Amino acid sequence: MKTANSGLISLLASNDEFLMAELLTFTLINGEQYRWTTADIDIVYGGNTYKSGSSLIKRGTIKNVIGVEVDTLNVTLMPSASDMIGNIRLSTAILNVGFFDGASVELRKVFLTDFLLPPVGDLILFMGKVSDIIGTGTQIEISVKSKMEVLNAQVPRNIYQASCINSVYDSICQANKSAVTASGSVTSGTVSSISSNVYANDGYYNQGVLSFTSGINAGIKRTIKNYSGRAFTFALPLPNTPSVGDTFTVFPGCDNTLATCANKFGNLIHFRGMPFIPVPETSI
Repeated sequence: MKTANSGLISLLASNDEFLMAELLTFTLINGEQYRWTTADIDIVYGGNTYKSGSSLIKRGTIKNVIGVEVDTLNVTLMPSASDMIGNIRLSTAILNVGFFDGASVELRKVFLTDFLLPPVGDLILFMGKVSDIIGTGTQIEISVKSKMEVLNAQVPRNIYQASCINSVYDSICQANKSAVTASGSVTSGTVSSISSNVYANDGYYNQGVLSFTSGINAGIKRTIKNYSGRAFTFALPLPNTPSVGDTFTVFPGCDNTLATCANKFGNLIHFRGMPFIPVPETSI
């Protein structure tokens, strides 16, 4: 059931004409928030400023039903070259950097008597998380699943399998990330890979994460596809070619095997795989 404040109820009950605008908030997994409105001017509401995105944003339809059903909101962004997040083009940040991956999305409709006055009230139309992103530099399609998606979780949650069911470094795994995090600098590189002064056995940093701490890519993170001979190959390209001397931090990933848990992390006590259970196809 949707609720409204007394001012909005009074406005809807006593007026046949009023103004409306939609407010869209993206909350990234690191807590950063980006806000737009479908209005032609910026709107200040709830202490936050929603930037005008009338030429940037279009959304699909949503529906309200009685019962339990997962709805999907489709948001289309049409960024221009001047639409930026920090010093990165919006399209590059979303498609190449992954800024909106896993972001929470909130869609509100506000009601006004005048666009130069604060909104009288609002209704929450949709809340969910980004599930899929596809597009080009000029048009990006973002699919957002409603919060009812969490009901699709597997039950029972834990199943017997050879690999560990933990996520590395989470509260159950308890592997010490700081103990295996290293600092280094770039000795040469492209947008797809870099050579560095960080030494470890080949494959040690596979599936880990490298975060730039200086240079043109400062603040950018990339999953490591392969580490070999002090060189890191990224799963996705960087938005900019790094320079020699750019610094970074890096920590290894985990392939969820017994050997990796014991030898790389010394964390065998928290291993939750069952590698000695025969596979289902094994004949008895």
